[in-house]
Amino acid sequence: KGELRDNGPVMELLAEDEIMEISCTNNEMMKKKMEVSPMVKEVESENGILVITLSENVLPADINAFAFSNDLVIHHMLSRKRSLESQFLELVKED
Repeated sequence: KGELRDNGPVMELLAEDEIMEISCTNNEMMKKKMEVSPMVKEVESENGILVITLSENVLPADINAFAFSNDLVIHHMLSRKRSLESQFLELVKED
């Protein structure tokens, strides 16, 4: 028997979220600030880099300005889109 993992409009389920890789002068502080910010949906740490899934209509410049306003200087910033393949793998992964 199958298990429902997600439901909703197809376009919404397959939306390609914008993901940012960020490293700054204090990643721990940046992570704490981002976790409570409405600008991000999700924050993870991978090998010293913060991987941030942006909320809709948030631009990389907004993240940079947010960091600067919190006295954090970003020295690595890479923007990418979540691929359909990674979205599919997320839906079918084992818990």
